[in-house]
Amino acid sequence: MTAASISILNIGLDRALLARDRRTEAQDRQAIYGNGIPAQLLHLVKAPADAMRTPIDLDSSVRVVPCPVWHWAQFPLTALRAGARELRRRRFDIIQVQEPYLSGLAGALLARRFGVPLSWGL
Repeated sequence: MTAASISILNIGLDRALLARDRRTEAQDRQAIYGNGIPAQLLHLVKAPADAMRTPIDLDSSVRVVPCPVWHWAQFPLTALRAGARELRRRRFDIIQVQEPYLSGLAGALLARRFGVPLSWGL
């Protein structure tokens, strides 16, 4: 990570980021964001329960971490645990959530606990 880049923890529901067998438009878009800002992006993404848990490195600036759950209601707690693990490992400049409900709950709790600014979008 360069001195001029920022580090963003993103929590969301975009399953297109989880593709392993082909590159998706969503993955390309995130790589463009990561290189254009410049930023280090870490995405925690709601995944089906049978999804591989291995992180997906889209390029040197973007990593996707699947958060497998059986039911949508489990996602906030799963994302909270994964986010806390990442926030203990390294510093993030901002937590960005895709929507204010499932990912927003996890993001708000993480932001409060670790003192990181929170941003959300729809």
